[in-house]
Amino acid sequence: MSGPPPSSPTVTLLTMGRVRGATLIEGPEPLGPTTHEYGPLGHIQGAPGLSPGEPARSSRITVRSARSTVAAFVAAGLVDDGTARAGAAPVLRITAAVRTC
Repeated sequence: MSGPPPSSPTVTLLTMGRVRGATLIEGPEPLGPTTHEYGPLGHIQGAPGLSPGEPARSSRITVRSARSTVAAFVAAGLVDDGTARAGAAPVLRITAAVRTC
């Protein structure tokens, strides 16, 4: 066989889908939260006053990951930590910036 192997429409579609999916996941990163991080943000919006552990359980991510995600949200101005002091349990609420999106 000296020519290229025969192409398959199924393999072509799977490859194109994989490339498109990677683009969708990696694309928004420079702009802010990734698509994976919007889950905890939605939980905070749906039930204000949560601690970082509650969105972690709801989104099925680790508490450590949720805490870093929430810290990024606070830094971006998307989430307000109502009790940002040492030893106090955080009470998370979304800010007006999220409501205008």
